[in-house]
Amino acid sequence: MPERAYWGVIVPYAAMGASLVSREGSTTPRFRIEPSMELLHGRGRWAYGVRVGGVFDILEASSLPVMLLGHYSLTERLSLHAGGGYIPIAGRLSERSNVGARGLVGFQWALGRVRSETYWVLSGEADTQWIDFDRSYRATGFTVHFGPFF
Repeated sequence: MPERAYWGVIVPYAAMGASLVSREGSTTPRFRIEPSMELLHGRGRWAYGVRVGGVFDILEASSLPVMLLGHYSLTERLSLHAGGGYIPIAGRLSERSNVGARGLVGFQWALGRVRSETYWVLSGEADTQWIDFDRSYRATGFTVHFGPFF
């Protein structure tokens, strides 16, 4: 039997976590909100995706990364993913930047089926991003997402 090919979309609802922001020699913890949407294409255990979304380190900075991600299914319900991308838009107080990068690793766990091809998915991700403001900005964080895969 040939491997099944598929397309899908992941839309995290409650994408929240924490980050450590390093800037000008000091490190500050921040609350993070990260809404995004990822379009996936896969065959069998492997998939790749394009993700667009916002990363908001509250009281610090916000960015809009565009990322490419690779996914690998360990089981029918558990998969790992990793990727990187470019940050074309970022802001912090009165500073703006069009130069930045982001990398991440994570997991996805399918909690249950809603309909024939729709699942509720719990994800966890660790990431780091660098943005070229007037002074270099680096944030390392962890977020947890909950949302549908359809």
